[in-house]
Parts: sequence; C-alpha cells; structure tokens
Amino acid sequence: PTTEEVINTMLHPRVKSAVQEKLGFTSLTYVQRASFPHISNPHGGDVVIRSETGSGKTLAYALPLVNQIVKDADTEKIDRTFR
Repeated sequence: PTTEEVINTMLHPRVKSAVQEKLGFTSLTYVQRASFPHISNPHGGDVVIRSETGSGKTLAYALPLVNQIVKDADTEKIDRTFR
C-alpha cells in the first residue's frame, strides 16, 4: 500500500493525528508500508522484518499495535475491576 492508503484508510483518526501532527511524519518508509497490513491482520501469524538500520522497523512494528489498542479502546469497554 501507499503511505496515503495506510494513513487515510488503515489508521484510527487519533493515531493518524498523532503521527502527522505530533510526530511530524509525512510519509512512511517502504518497510512500514509493506508490513502494516500483515502486522494488523486480525488472524495473526508471525511477522519478521529484516532490513537495514534506520529503515523504520521499530515504527513498523509499533504503529499497527498502537493503532489496534486505540481502536479497541474506542469500541470495547475495558473492565477495570480488581479481582
């Protein structure tokens, strides 16, 4: 996918805002674009990214995970009772 496809169709609006406005990202690296759909896949599976230093691997792993946490927080009530 392109940067625009990931940012405009796959990211939660709050994550999109944080990425663009707070972090100042205007584009994603190839590694980040290519891995996003695989890491975001709800059916799971392992994802291994092998790329050079500075290619954006950390954000490639983190962005889909943070995106899912924010989506879940908006759609699911979190049980905060102590058991």
